[in-house]
Amino acid sequence: MTLRTTQQSTRLHTLIAQLGLANDVKRTLIWTYSSARTESSRELTSGECEELILFLAKQVAAKDDPANRMRKKIFSHAHTIGWTYQGKVDTQKVRNWMLKFSFLHKDVNDYTLAELPKLITQFKKVK
Repeated sequence: MTLRTTQQSTRLHTLIAQLGLANDVKRTLIWTYSSARTESSRELTSGECEELILFLAKQVAAKDDPANRMRKKIFSHAHTIGWTYQGKVDTQKVRNWMLKFSFLHKDVNDYTLAELPKLITQFKKVK
């Protein structure tokens, strides 16, 4: 069993910091990727660490995706106009509206980067 390398450790902790993960979330991820063997990144094998790094890198890429930032504008506007449930955006209400009234009648996550500006403009007209 080969433990993680120094480079993997650096990359892993950089990704964790970029995502702003709480310690309990970090421990849960390590527990999951080590097949319930450990909660400490020091004890991850090289292969386990690499799998976790790949997962976290995808999360960072999704976070920085311009399309996701535009989708967040829609959810922010939904919150502003009171489409909430228990203090959070009522995502089901947003999705139902999208399917029924949005210009392409599809889920917000199915809109492309090119289509999202028009969708944002349309959604901002909802009161």
